[in-house]
Amino acid sequence: MRFTAQVKDLQDCLQKAIPAINSRPAFDLLELFSLELIGNDLTVVASDIELTIKARMIVQGESDGGVLVNATTINNILKGLPSDKEILFEASQDDFNVVLKSGKTTFEIQGMDLDEYIELPDIIKKDSPKEGDSNTVFLKQGLIKKLADKTSFAISKQDYRANMRGMLIQFRETYLNSVATDSFRLVRYTHFAEGEQKFPENLDLLIPEKAVEVFRKIDADAILSYEFSKDKKDKASMLRVDYGSVTLSTRLIKETFPNYEKIIPSTDNCNASFDISAFMDAIKTVRPVVNQVTKQCKLQFTKDMLQLIADDSDKSRKGISEIQCELEGADDFLIVFNIDYISEMVGNITSNETTNNLVGMHFMDAHKAALIKPKSDRDQIIEILMPTRVG
Repeated sequence: MRFTAQVKDLQDCLQKAIPAINSRPAFDLLELFSLELIGNDLTVVASDIELTIKARMIVQGESDGGVLVNATTINNILKGLPSDKEILFEASQDDFNVVLKSGKTTFEIQGMDLDEYIELPDIIKKDSPKEGDSNTVFLKQGLIKKLADKTSFAISKQDYRANMRGMLIQFRETYLNSVATDSFRLVRYTHFAEGEQKFPENLDLLIPEKAVEVFRKIDADAILSYEFSKDKKDKASMLRVDYGSVTLSTRLIKETFPNYEKIIPSTDNCNASFDISAFMDAIKTVRPVVNQVTKQCKLQFTKDMLQLIADDSDKSRKGISEIQCELEGADDFLIVFNIDYISEMVGNITSNETTNNLVGMHFMDAHKAALIKPKSDRDQIIEILMPTRVG
């Protein structure tokens, strides 16, 4: 196996696959890249069994072949080389010794036989799907990234909550939702079909967090294809995503996502609206004095004013920042949130999703979840946040 490529191009290709490499793999084979050359086509594969990524690039091929190499080692080698230089990659097909040459620099690393690699999922071995094929969905450029960006921060980090350890995508023919929750906060982002576009009528995909993090880097058209479970014909078990020169496959979470729609408040006792930018500036102002253990930030509403209050009694310090607001349904209202959570929630809403850059908060009382959404004609983003208890 022998080929030549630009250092930067080869490193970029490896970077597309490396998210599938775990820092603590279950066994040694999962530390490896699979590299296979056919003509001028180089294919790089990485997998942790749950997530598999295949990246392709064009090189100057001299002889076909394949080899397994340690992903961290070859990635670090390329990082240390000048990106504008060429690199010669040569792997013996007898003892699988790998030689890398760039300028006056030479590296030798021991590889392994490609045949020793793990068995890849069937879904990633198939020919590339096309828009319109059965069990496929086309998402326009950047949409898969936006679905992940809007919701991924609310994914649960607790291992025992398996059904919350990912992002739910709900396809409902004329629209789709991406949803995530950790039981303290919930975010739902809705994208409406454009023109004559139709999504699957009733399809739910619960995607693991690791794959969702890869989605956040996909700024391209994407074709999603899925396979159904053999024992549950109505439940998808595997997902494949094709974008650019990359193919990703992931096992889907088999547990059922919580019935989140039941907890979305349908009424309120009072509601407030305020400017997003002013709120975020006020959060930044009081953050230096917030208690680093409780992370509490008080929101004190009056008819036309909102005070953001952070204090740390242990260190005898306090900060107050005021912004304009409109409060309806009450003369005043006090609620306390985790400053990181409320900052993420409000900051997740952009000006082009609101009218006049305004966000609305809806409350039942100070001990129940608040509903947060942009001031807009349609509910494109709905967020729910539990308050914290004041000790």
